[in-house]
Amino acid sequence: MVTDKIMDTDSFEKLVSRLSKSGMYWKLDGKKLVSCNVFEWSQALAGDRHVGNDMIYGCHVSTVFLGMDHGSIFSSGERRPILFETMIFGEWKHKEWYEKRDDYEYQERYCTWDEAAAGHTRAVNMVVNEGRKPMYEDLELIMKIWAILTAGMLFVLLY
Repeated sequence: MVTDKIMDTDSFEKLVSRLSKSGMYWKLDGKKLVSCNVFEWSQALAGDRHVGNDMIYGCHVSTVFLGMDHGSIFSSGERRPILFETMIFGEWKHKEWYEKRDDYEYQERYCTWDEAAAGHTRAVNMVVNEGRKPMYEDLELIMKIWAILTAGMLFVLLY
C-alpha cells in the first residue's frame, strides 16, 4: 500500500540546504555566475536568459543560460559547471558536424558567459558561411531554367 507522506519542516530545510550547496543551480548577476538554491534558480529563470539570439537564412541560432549544471551527472571530481548552450534550429546542415554525430540539431555547451558568447558567434558564422544560399541566388537559377524552358516551348510551337 502506497501512502502520501508530507515532508516535515526539518527534512525540507535539510533538502534545501543540500541543494544550495550542491553547485547544481546557478543564477546570473550581470554576466557573473552565482551559485544558488533551487528556489532562487527557478525565480531567476523568469528573465531573459539569451546570450545571443539570431535568425539567419531561416535558421534560428540561440545561445542561452541554462542555470542548471548540465555536466554534474556525467562527471566526478573537480570541474567547472556547464551552464550555457548554443543550438541551431532549422534547415541547416554542417557537413563536419553531422559526420561526427547521429543527431540532427547543432548543440554546444559552455561554462562561462564569455565562452558562450564566442560559441554563439562561431555558430552564426557557420550558418552564414555553410548555410543555405540566400533566396536571390536561388531565384537567379530559377530564372535561367525558366528561360531555357520558355525557349524550348517556343521552338516546339514554331516548328
